[in-house]
Amino acid sequence: MESLQFILAVRLKTLTGEEDFEIFVDVDSWRRQKENRLSKMAQELAEKVAQTGNAEPLYNLSPSERRVIHTILTDNPQVTTISEGEGQDRHLIIKPR
Repeated sequence: MESLQFILAVRLKTLTGEEDFEIFVDVDSWRRQKENRLSKMAQELAEKVAQTGNAEPLYNLSPSERRVIHTILTDNPQVTTISEGEGQDRHLIIKPR
């Protein structure tokens, strides 16, 4: 789904010459379901980090998945999130505050 979204965005930017817009593709609530799964995972890991005091790295997330988790945990008083690494090695870390 994200690949289709990317291809559509690149093609539309080429056709229109516009740079300041985004395309979101959502079929049968796929995006909402994915965000719900990410939210549940983020909340569970945040609780674990808060209880143990140990940071939890999350690998193999797309930039949009990392952004969702950062957003979900922004207001959590017990943990903070950071992204580290470059390119394919970029990952998110949930850390205790």
